[in-house]
Amino acid sequence: MRELRTNKGVYNRVYCVFDKDKHDSFEAAKAKITASKPPNGATIHAITSTPCIEIWILLHFVYNTRSFSAASSGFHCALVVRQLRRHIPDYDKGNSKSFELVGDKINDAIQRAKRLDVFHQTSGNVNPPTNVHELVEYLI
Repeated sequence: MRELRTNKGVYNRVYCVFDKDKHDSFEAAKAKITASKPPNGATIHAITSTPCIEIWILLHFVYNTRSFSAASSGFHCALVVRQLRRHIPDYDKGNSKSFELVGDKINDAIQRAKRLDVFHQTSGNVNPPTNVHELVEYLI
């Protein structure tokens, strides 16, 4: 928001990309973004993934509606990474080449993410959601 205030009129859209994993402030962060009124009519969008961004990367390879929930001492994202390594065996979280590894599968991921949205709307199950495709489509 500081960048928006400092450079008024430069931006018409702002995207905040973050994931949930075990962050207690996740819902509060989404609510803060939704309630924000940036200057000069800009819009601000929360781009989220639960439990982590790796669900978006996984959708490049397979459609998945399985919930990823670990025991209280574990990390939910580790379960997603385990699934992702079936497709990218040497995948590591934070790898700067992650998006190079998915190749030309972006359209598949977008369609699977949209299908996942429909699944959530009809099933009431909200894990694993991602709306990264909204940002990707805007950028395309």
